[in-house]
Amino acid sequence: MIKTLFVFLLYAVEAVIVTNYFHCVFQRRRSAAVTAVSVCVGYAVLFGVYFLNNPAVNFTVFTGINLGLLLLNYSCKVWSAIFHSAVLSLFMFLSELILLFFSAAWGKATGTPSDSVYALVLDAALSKLIFLILCQIAARVAVRENKGLKFPPRSLGLYLLPLVTFILLNAIYRLSVEERLPAQYDATLCLSSILLMFANIVVFMIYESLIQSSRKMTELQLAAQKETIDHAYYSILQEQYENSRMLVHDIKNHLTAIDTLACGPNPTEVHDYVQSIFEHYQLSSRLPFSGNRMMDVICNQKQTQCAREGIAITFRNEGVRLDFMNDVDLCALLGNLLDNAIESCRASAGKSIAVSFYRKNDTFLVISMQNSCDRRPQVRNHRLVSRKKDCAAHGIGMLSIEKSIKKYHGTMDYYYEEDKKIFHTNIIFPASVQKKAAQNSTLKN
Repeated sequence: MIKTLFVFLLYAVEAVIVTNYFHCVFQRRRSAAVTAVSVCVGYAVLFGVYFLNNPAVNFTVFTGINLGLLLLNYSCKVWSAIFHSAVLSLFMFLSELILLFFSAAWGKATGTPSDSVYALVLDAALSKLIFLILCQIAARVAVRENKGLKFPPRSLGLYLLPLVTFILLNAIYRLSVEERLPAQYDATLCLSSILLMFANIVVFMIYESLIQSSRKMTELQLAAQKETIDHAYYSILQEQYENSRMLVHDIKNHLTAIDTLACGPNPTEVHDYVQSIFEHYQLSSRLPFSGNRMMDVICNQKQTQCAREGIAITFRNEGVRLDFMNDVDLCALLGNLLDNAIESCRASAGKSIAVSFYRKNDTFLVISMQNSCDRRPQVRNHRLVSRKKDCAAHGIGMLSIEKSIKKYHGTMDYYYEEDKKIFHTNIIFPASVQKKAAQNSTLKN
């Protein structure tokens, strides 16, 4: 009975190690409760298979259950799930081999029968400790490749804990054998071994949680910083836009002044006057097409940028103002959306962008964009991934877009037309958000 209890605890340790590995490498798509229940059911089956005393069956079922847990609970492709479940099985096999190597190198203690409860539990605990180290190393490698993260060198110090635990458990085992401790201490030693295993796992889980929290905080800070900078930039553009409109309004007076100076005795005064106009105003061909100042400034600025870079861009607006969004969110959404399209066009042969703003059945507000794209975009875990080398420094624009869409209860979908080399992006907001914004504005007034 005691042996069965400790074997059950060891399988619980194994389940926690595997779940932590999955959580580090993949994005969970099920709730925490559903994931926990499925893991418990899967490893309960493994626990039952253990009593068949067939290593080949144990190995096969272990691989199959991990594969099923990955496909059920995490966002990953089938080939990726097969690969990682096979890697875990390989690590389990290697942990057994490494334990046998150390046992042979250090000499097998002979004071206790090899089938005693403590001998079996300690061997299993040591094996799970090696399994934990291998899984943590593999998780770091996988996360670094997939997400471009860099772990600080000081994090290597964490691995001293399982190594010291490994040596300590061996020392306690050999000491207990040579000193012939009473049999009643076996249960205490078994429980201590398993608790030490849990302590190691908890330390790694806390560290992983801190790393993820720190990464999310950094991303949010960078996104907020970029939004602030973009807003300041577009505010300057808006000011220039207003100056241009004032110049157009006052152009008759300026032309009259220029004509008067041209008839005077000093023609250089005309040149000086024109220069003063250029210093205070900037002639602009930008035209409002929505009535939303920030929206007009962004679209006109991107139109000017595209004209300078040889990219054909068209805007079609069916009376959509997007005035339910504040300027920062609107800047983050439209600015980054158009920046991504321009970046794609730079590397494409077609070099065209078409943007439409329209209502659908008075129920939704739609922003639809099509842009040239010669290469199929990379998508990982249902999110677009930058092709740039420094992935950690990029992707902030997409984060800003998703944040702004989510804030106003919108949705975004995208797809790629391989034959036409066109990437489609559709953003949909419920029309109710505009009505709600209008009501709030009326109440404030």
